[in-house]
Amino acid sequence: MNTDIRVNLLPWRETLRAQRKQTFLYALLAALALAGTLVAGMDRLHGALLERQALRNDFLRGQAALLEARSAKMQALQARREELLVRMERLQQLAASRSLAVRVLDELARQLAPGVYFTSLEVTGVTLEVEGYAESNNGISDQLRRLEGSNWFTQPSVTAIVSALVTDGQQRRPVSQFSLTARCGREEAAP
Repeated sequence: MNTDIRVNLLPWRETLRAQRKQTFLYALLAALALAGTLVAGMDRLHGALLERQALRNDFLRGQAALLEARSAKMQALQARREELLVRMERLQQLAASRSLAVRVLDELARQLAPGVYFTSLEVTGVTLEVEGYAESNNGISDQLRRLEGSNWFTQPSVTAIVSALVTDGQQRRPVSQFSLTARCGREEAAP
């Protein structure tokens, strides 16, 4: 009987273990390579998205700057327009009131009561302020009636009456100093 017993002395378990270890390392390296590729791809994608957004932001900043410049230009033009409108209005007022001084003086000369003397007058807007003196209070009343009856003056009123003495040559005589106001510009009635 010759039985040959064969004993396998090869370390088959060690070989299997080494083979499995090598397979695991290859799988691990493949997974790491895949993960690295994914991370690098995501990084590039993220960078590209950031660059694209930065370009959009720069474009929007440029457009905002253009709009701000246009807005500033529009505001400057609007201010210039307002200035020109004010100037035009002043010119129209001047043209309309060109003959006002002549008209006021002419009408005052026509409506001057006897014994009344004007010492100063001032026209502010449509208000006439007159200072003067009269030989009597009746002269002041007569002057108010004449201004009231005028086609050019309205609402005459006396603001002050003061008794005073006026030197006329060598003679001193009593007079009444007065201040009155009236509104200018009532339209003339048809003759």
